[in-house]
Amino acid sequence: MPAWLEGSGLACGADAVAPQPAGTVVALRAAGTATSEQTPDGTWLYTFDATLTSAATSTVDLWAPDLAAVAWVQDGRIVGLGPNNAESASIAALPPDQPRAVHASATRTDYCVPNSDGTYTTDLPAGDYELVLYLRVSPDTYDPATTTWITSQRLTATLTEDGRLTDVEAEG
Repeated sequence: MPAWLEGSGLACGADAVAPQPAGTVVALRAAGTATSEQTPDGTWLYTFDATLTSAATSTVDLWAPDLAAVAWVQDGRIVGLGPNNAESASIAALPPDQPRAVHASATRTDYCVPNSDGTYTTDLPAGDYELVLYLRVSPDTYDPATTTWITSQRLTATLTEDGRLTDVEAEG
């Protein structure tokens, strides 16, 4: 498991969606669409749109990256993890009833399978997957001691042999 995911519950082979912690007042909802784009070096980049909302009655001050992490799931277990998105810009305030745009990106690279030199170059195989967006949130500023990981609903998708992500649909 990459070090940046420590404390997240995101780990290869782990259950895909952990329950939201009690008292969590923010929610992450994926839009149910994805864009597949082939980069000049031939790799594929998948981007997802989501919203972060607050159930609080007043503005919530929080630290949250504006890029969510992505977990690739089969049979309820995480089989692939996306790259480190936790160092992106952060959302500072979340007023009630004013959703904030959050994005997620992933590649076909499987961050569950490192090479002997510690790099990640293995591609996920073609097939049907569920994708779950994970977002790290903390009150005010980033503090590992107060971090909570929240999840989106599952997205179903098919990864084709040529690397496209198709048939993306949101559950629920």
